Amino acid sequence: MAIDTNSSKNRHTGEDDVEQVRRSRSLRTFVLMVIAAAVLCCAIILSGIFLRNMRILLVQAERVHMAELGDAIQGAFDTALGNLHTSTRAWGSWDDTYEYVLGKKPNYVEDNFTDGTIIPLYKADFAIIKDAAGRDVHTETRAARDGKGRIDFPEGLSDRITDVAANVLANYVPGAAKPYGPGPYYDAGFVIVQGQSYLICVMPIIHSDEQGEAVGTFTFAAAYGDKQFKDLTKLETTHFRILEPDPDHPQGAESYELKGKDTISAKLLLENPVSGRDAVLELDHPRVLYSSGHSLLMLTTVLLFSALAAIMAILYCVLNRYLLRPLAHLADDVGAIDPNASIDTRKYARYQELHTLSKAIDDMRERLEQSHHAAEQSKVSLNVLKNILNGMDAYLYVSDPQTDEILFINDKMREHFGLGDKGVGDICWKVLQSGFTERCGFCPCYKLEKNPLVPVVWEEHNTVTGHYYRNTDILIDWTQGQKVHLQHSVDITDLKMAEFALKRQFDQQSLMTAVSQNFISEQDLDTL
Repeated sequence: MAIDTNSSKNRHTGEDDVEQVRRSRSLRTFVLMVIAAAVLCCAIILSGIFLRNMRILLVQAERVHMAELGDAIQGAFDTALGNLHTSTRAWGSWDDTYEYVLGKKPNYVEDNFTDGTIIPLYKADFAIIKDAAGRDVHTETRAARDGKGRIDFPEGLSDRITDVAANVLANYVPGAAKPYGPGPYYDAGFVIVQGQSYLICVMPIIHSDEQGEAVGTFTFAAAYGDKQFKDLTKLETTHFRILEPDPDHPQGAESYELKGKDTISAKLLLENPVSGRDAVLELDHPRVLYSSGHSLLMLTTVLLFSALAAIMAILYCVLNRYLLRPLAHLADDVGAIDPNASIDTRKYARYQELHTLSKAIDDMRERLEQSHHAAEQSKVSLNVLKNILNGMDAYLYVSDPQTDEILFINDKMREHFGLGDKGVGDICWKVLQSGFTERCGFCPCYKLEKNPLVPVVWEEHNTVTGHYYRNTDILIDWTQGQKVHLQHSVDITDLKMAEFALKRQFDQQSLMTAVSQNFISEQDLDTL
């Protein structure tokens, strides 16, 4: 009998399905991974662009803020310098001061000030009156801003002021146009003595008519350091320093440098006519604008990522509700379907695509059911056919005309050719012939391919059994509508042997007749 391999194939198919399911991943997981990857890419791109640009904007805003702060400091400084100039000019052009330097009013200070000092009425730390030769006529000091009493006059300050005073007197021209507006020529600005910066204003001492020669100079000076600038600018958290003008530092150039993440160091330029070069004001300013902006930026970034995470969750929930869950329900319905029932497609009528899918699955189920029924019928018919073929007193086998694979061979032929368990699944010319390496040259399938409806009848001397057969080959319908080759063989060996024997007898008689005729003469023939 033919070997049935269906159970083995079904077993392997089931194992393959299990392995495939094990390797496959859930659609829900896949969708979640795609959404997460898309949101993560968007987050990286948006945060990268957003953070980078916002940091650049914060730095630019900080630079603008520092420039505006520099302008404000310059304005406050100009105001303080203007006030100092006004006070100095008032004293320098007062006739009593003029006469005091000339020695005409020796009690000038005591007569005009009840406490015997000039400074308390003005926001200055030092007052210096010099004669035209640069000698000190009167000096006094007081730490006005600190509210302290008298302090020692700084060493070197008077000499530094003497140099400025000489320049003021050298440039003073009675009645001439003044380079700094109405009034006599003067110098004002910063001088640095022993590391301490002082704001000074030096005015020539002249008569009130401004026509005579200057007899000396009057100077107000104020120590200007960190505390004074804080009082002037109201910037309590900023640290200030006045630096000596750097010959290598280009005029008009301001610089900024970060000191850690919370402090920015700036070098601002203040007009300083005393030295002819801008004074350099160095300040360490807390990065309030940048820090607050950076904190807000970080908060915005966190909110952005939170919003993206929320969007991802909402998107997943929407997909889960309107796609994944209905698909899961549909899969459950398909898995629990009764062979004699159909899927209730009305449950999925809300979604056109799911309704179409469920209807297509139901139609497929019906077609599979029909196909299964047809296959069962075909299987029954095939079994009946095989039983009939096995019961016939002839040699029969069925093969695939394309591959020459034997699909069926009856028991009579299997035993006759001594195949044992072989036959089904083997190639016909390998087991039914001997010494062949390819399809037989006399194979009837060649003729059947050209004329499928015409049977091929022929005789064969088989190389395996040595017998003679009369073969009839035709194409028939097999399972699943397949066209197969059927060969019906009858052993005609005995008939062929008898035929060969008669032929040999006939040939012998013919030979004897020919020999006898050769021994009879013509005279004998005439006699006969």
